[in-house]
Amino acid sequence: MNKLIIVLIIIFGIQIPGFSQNNENKEFGVTILNIDKSYEFKPYSSTLIIFKGNTHLINNFLDLEKHIKRTFRKKSKKHNLEFNFELSSEKSYGDDLKKVPSKKYDPIEFDIVCEIYLLVSEIKSSAINNIDERNQIYNLYVTFKNNVEKTTITEVVLEVKSLGTITSQNKNIAKAISETILK
Repeated sequence: MNKLIIVLIIIFGIQIPGFSQNNENKEFGVTILNIDKSYEFKPYSSTLIIFKGNTHLINNFLDLEKHIKRTFRKKSKKHNLEFNFELSSEKSYGDDLKKVPSKKYDPIEFDIVCEIYLLVSEIKSSAINNIDERNQIYNLYVTFKNNVEKTTITEVVLEVKSLGTITSQNKNIAKAISETILK
């Protein structure tokens, strides 16, 4: 019996590396490319996050909203956080339009307005036909505005490298955004 177990371990130990995806040397994650701070960023009690871009990105933005809410819930129970979606496209799909939340919040009611913008034309993708091997690189533009003083506080460009779909790094994006807001 022991010999059988040893033989199986040797066989599987040799074959498992052959099944691994060849992405070991590729780095996936979120990198801050640029931070332009105009003013000292201090914590505020309320934030409105506005997603801007193409309606085809609605699933990505809904997933990112979920991750941002989770991150904020863990870090700050008292922070008022809401979301607006300002998405448009020349050729929108009906399903995409149905998913866009219709409730809109007035930015005047919030201390900070955070605009998150993603350009579809900037998404660089490889292996388009096979989602498991698809590598995607794109920039996510994040602008923080002080709603009280009507000034831009910080502009951040995040470079996102993902495997599979563009949503695979939303947890890391949410962490980067929440760390900036909740310093």
